[in-house]
Amino acid sequence: MARWHIRFDSNKLMALWIFLGLFLLYKCLHPAIDGDGVDRFNDLLALINGQSPTSKFSTIHAIISFPLYWVGAFFEKAKLTTAWFNPLIFCLLLLFLVRAMPTRTMQFFVAIFMLATSMFPNHIMTYYGETLTASAITLGIIALLKERLFLAVVLLSIGVVQTPATLPALVLSLIFLALKLRKPLYLFIILMPVSAIIFENYVKFGAIFASPYLVADQGTVTILPYSGKAGFSYPFVLGFISILFSFGKGLLFFIPAIFLRFFIKPHTSADQKLFLLIDALLVFVFGMILIYANWWSWYGGFFWGPRFFLLACIPASLLLAYGVCLAELSFKTRLVLLSTILWSFWVCIQGFLFSVRDLASCLENNAALQFLCWYTPEFSPLFRQWIVGFPNIHYHQTLYILWGVISVLFSIWWLFFIPKKTNEMVLRSS
Repeated sequence: MARWHIRFDSNKLMALWIFLGLFLLYKCLHPAIDGDGVDRFNDLLALINGQSPTSKFSTIHAIISFPLYWVGAFFEKAKLTTAWFNPLIFCLLLLFLVRAMPTRTMQFFVAIFMLATSMFPNHIMTYYGETLTASAITLGIIALLKERLFLAVVLLSIGVVQTPATLPALVLSLIFLALKLRKPLYLFIILMPVSAIIFENYVKFGAIFASPYLVADQGTVTILPYSGKAGFSYPFVLGFISILFSFGKGLLFFIPAIFLRFFIKPHTSADQKLFLLIDALLVFVFGMILIYANWWSWYGGFFWGPRFFLLACIPASLLLAYGVCLAELSFKTRLVLLSTILWSFWVCIQGFLFSVRDLASCLENNAALQFLCWYTPEFSPLFRQWIVGFPNIHYHQTLYILWGVISVLFSIWWLFFIPKKTNEMVLRSS
């Protein structure tokens, strides 16, 4: 009698599970070009028509988007295909980020947390610029750590030119890496993005330091004492506190995993390289906080969550994955990690499914009460559904939630019930 032997390849099962998550995400997505995305798309149209872009945003977004527009033009759906720019960029980021991880299991959990506990599923539904900035900066630092200098310079330049306000953050990260690796020549990398920013400003606005962000761009006057001003006019301390701790925009509520760095340390000397990447990204995030805290629009406009700090989701996902896989943690620290995973999952699902749909009142009377969406828990998107109720969701969204629930439960099981010594041997041999 013939015997059937079924052999399960854990690596293939993990890959299939991630592909399933990506497929369900794709089925749920309906990316749109609206808000700031309209100006970016108009820049693309201007380039195609041989005209000079005039928006306050960098032209690099439009240039890199052109292949999608060109493909879509053959099917008379150019705008639709262009709207898929950020989902495509996210997939490229996910591919190369997981490939940079030291083990198969670490790759699996990084992908899980990027898909199920980060702000990316919300952000890739728009044609905004933060996805490209976060992806290019992250992959640029990875390339730099792998000694692929030319690629690193190109990617870091794309990320900074896309969002010029991140230039000081890049300087801080390069100083950090130069000191850690004893390679002062890394500091010269900054010359490339600086030159590109100066060139673009001169071509678009006629002066190397000209920018609508500093003069013409400003908010409306409200009851808040520092409203209606332009440029870097917001009190630094108030902006710093708001970016970190406000209920509707604070990193503590939307990306709490970045604070796990205070609890999670490298377990072995072999893990130091991974933490070099994590720390370089966290230094970059810290540099962004220092810059945006003083800007009048530190909150990022009427947008879900801390829009400018999407990049922070990447070191957050790496810390979650490392904590689950490798770190020798006390029981109390594992409870902190557990609560962080569960809350981050809710942040991801709320942003992806509901976003700001029940917060229209914050835009009434010329956005006079928008600050309620920044500071009060009742109008924070993370708490809003518990007050006004949960709307119906469609079939694929339900499946995506189910996929996320299973993924999160598996990570929790791994955290508490896989012995660390056995875990480490499995990881090192995979």
